[in-house]
Amino acid sequence: MENIVKETMLSCREYLPKLTEAVSKIALDMQGGNEAAGIRLMPEVFDGLQWVIEAVNGIQRHGFLGDIDLQEITRHFEELKNALEIRDHVLIADLFEYEIGPVLESWLEKVDQNICKKV
Repeated sequence: MENIVKETMLSCREYLPKLTEAVSKIALDMQGGNEAAGIRLMPEVFDGLQWVIEAVNGIQRHGFLGDIDLQEITRHFEELKNALEIRDHVLIADLFEYEIGPVLESWLEKVDQNICKKV
């Protein structure tokens, strides 16, 4: 069981920087007037976020990564949903840049710490 946790954490460690980069790209596209490109990238980012959330949730069931609050990202998704509904591109960019991106970066730090300490 611990091997699966370690492999999943290593996968998260590898994937989170790519996901963070995609989140930054969406923010830059939205800020730079290339909203269509940002919106086209969103489904892939949402799929990636879903995978990470499921992976972290599974790891947490085994007693690791308890310091990651999955509800934090869920709150940002609610704000993002509202921003998408009203097509507020500035708010969408801000949520990706200042809320979602930093959460993912903090998750990467926590994954790294847990890999070093526990697994």
